[in-house]
Amino acid sequence: MTAAKKVAYSAIVGGVLAEERELRSVTQGAAATAAGVTQSTWARLEAGKACTLENLGRACATFGLELWQLFKVVDDRARALREQGIEVVYEPMTDTDETVTWIAGNELSRISTAALAATSPLASVAIAAGNGVVGYIKNVLGRAG
Repeated sequence: MTAAKKVAYSAIVGGVLAEERELRSVTQGAAATAAGVTQSTWARLEAGKACTLENLGRACATFGLELWQLFKVVDDRARALREQGIEVVYEPMTDTDETVTWIAGNELSRISTAALAATSPLASVAIAAGNGVVGYIKNVLGRAG
């Protein structure tokens, strides 16, 4: 039996934040300092494990984003993953179910952005390909520039 693939919504959030940080060539330590959290908290955030509204608000402020922008990108990414047959769940990742392969935030980059774009009507869902969250939002809203 092939293992089902699941990803926690919070892992997608963490993956998008990691992509945004890497796009800006900022280290986890520098991002954490700017956000007023520890580096270990930032690392947990990128792993989808410290996604409180307070931490997400701090992370967004660090990058000059609004929470709705982050969640728009995450929701579009979740939709594209579902279209690939990957179940998006709203629960923490666990290792207890042997028939489930969990996809963690740091593994999301293994799912090529080209494959995401090819399987989704949201052709620009590949946000890490150079546009970042703001560029993606502008593109989706028809205000590319």
